[in-house]
Amino acid sequence: MCIRCHAETETELCTYCATLTRIEVERGFLHLESYLRKWAAFERWLERRVAV
Repeated sequence: MCIRCHAETETELCTYCATLTRIEVERGFLHLESYLRKWAAFERWLERRVAV
């Protein structure tokens, strides 16, 4: 049985829910990557500002 939509299946996720889960995870990683990139840019900016 699918743990998301409760459809009858032999695996924990049906094909549809597995695809949606994969998309959600991928989006999450893209958001995390963007956040970390901005945080690194802020740290570089802060280092330049403190050095002056």
